[in-house]
Amino acid sequence: MSTAELLPIAHLALSAVFLLWNILLAGRITRQRALPPLVSGLTAVGGLLIAPALLVLVASTSLVTGRSVSTIGWIWPVTATIIAAQAFYATAAGLVTPLIGIPILLYDLVAAGTALGSYLVAEGDITGGPLLTLLAASGSAVATIAGSASAISPLHVPIPLLSPAHPSRWRIVAGWRVAIAVVAAAWVALVAFESGRGLRALRGYERFAGAELRSRPDEPFAVGLEILPTLGSPPLAFALRNDLELVGNGELDAVLVTIASGGASSLALDSLRRALEPYRRDSLILIAALAPSDAPREEAMSSRRDSAYLAVVDRVARRLRPDYLIALEEPRGADTRPRGALSPARRQWQIRALAATAKRVDRRIKVGISVIPGVRDSAVYAWAASSDSPLDAVGFSLLAGAGGGPRLDARRRTAESWMQRSGTLKEHWLFRAGGAPSIHGDAAQELAIAGLLSWAMGRPGMRGAIVTHAGDYGSMRGLRSASGRLRAATGTVFRAAKEAETR
Repeated sequence: MSTAELLPIAHLALSAVFLLWNILLAGRITRQRALPPLVSGLTAVGGLLIAPALLVLVASTSLVTGRSVSTIGWIWPVTATIIAAQAFYATAAGLVTPLIGIPILLYDLVAAGTALGSYLVAEGDITGGPLLTLLAASGSAVATIAGSASAISPLHVPIPLLSPAHPSRWRIVAGWRVAIAVVAAAWVALVAFESGRGLRALRGYERFAGAELRSRPDEPFAVGLEILPTLGSPPLAFALRNDLELVGNGELDAVLVTIASGGASSLALDSLRRALEPYRRDSLILIAALAPSDAPREEAMSSRRDSAYLAVVDRVARRLRPDYLIALEEPRGADTRPRGALSPARRQWQIRALAATAKRVDRRIKVGISVIPGVRDSAVYAWAASSDSPLDAVGFSLLAGAGGGPRLDARRRTAESWMQRSGTLKEHWLFRAGGAPSIHGDAAQELAIAGLLSWAMGRPGMRGAIVTHAGDYGSMRGLRSASGRLRAATGTVFRAAKEAETR
């Protein structure tokens, strides 16, 4: 397992330790009769709410589970505020040594502010100000220690800490408290350090302001939407209904569906095919994307794992008969892996095998790959876009992360330079375009999508652009939030589709 894969696990393990700290400490403090009633009450309430509040937070960030709990999403910022109040009272009353109390208090204030900012952003109530800057800084800090994909995950939130408002009996417990305080202080310092980067990330979206959504009059251009969670089982009826409603209302030209790494059952693929049939008869383009999987290794190119991967390709091609079948590049750690970590020879073999398998089923299926501009090794794109590769289409994934506007624009410019060097031998797509509204707000998402669509629509050789995602399905990038609210970027996507249609 690589370092990029271990870091998120380590961060989740630390969050579990913090959660356990709160539960155990709450039970111990509430049994101390000598403590003031207020600190005992705050501790009891904080310890009682922390676990269910965290569960509500995670559930309320996805359309799959958020419909029933989004109305009580406020419980997480309330719980964080109660715990911060407990830490303040314990420190101010001298119930805990300042060496431990002050770092935990500062950490809790940051966690409470982040929780409140996240809740207000989810409700669409803030588009700027100190809370949004704090949220962006916290997202940047999470990306630093756990990877860019963790920054927009609800699992990687800062867990508030109850203050140990009672004397420790054993030296090892005292040492453990010091260690927790050191970690808390380090997190506060990291967020403070990242605040400048978070502010630059927010301001960087301004470079996309004024983007013109005008397609080229001499070339067709498709505007589409990535729908549904990653498909492994039959799609949920409400998710399919909501997402196809957006496709129909916006008169979009294409949809992208991502298939799980282990593949999807025949029942799931058949259900999706039947649901999309009326739209495909009306010329809707279906793009099936294979989620990142264990790529075959050069020394084991005929392993059982490789055969299973190609079996998934065959099943998807036979059951869905998509217009495009694309392979997605692994996003985690894309900018931090060492040069050559993704062996071009290994990737080329996988893509050749994928293309051959799909073409055996139906030669009309176009096979492509979506790469992430900015990775250290661009050899995969250079080969994919050359006449030597068997691919019909090449595209990019341009998704905003903790780096915000500046990083997104840098990746766009990298994609531009790659296309200029390779020419237009192959059909090009923007297979994934999206913002990060959970850490940068709805306005930033709207600017990011407008800027990316404007670039793609005006770039010769670009066949279309797919916006990620129709709804919040764990990644919190959707046009529809977990509560069912449509974000402002929805109108931008609809305008782009209308402009492309009336070219």
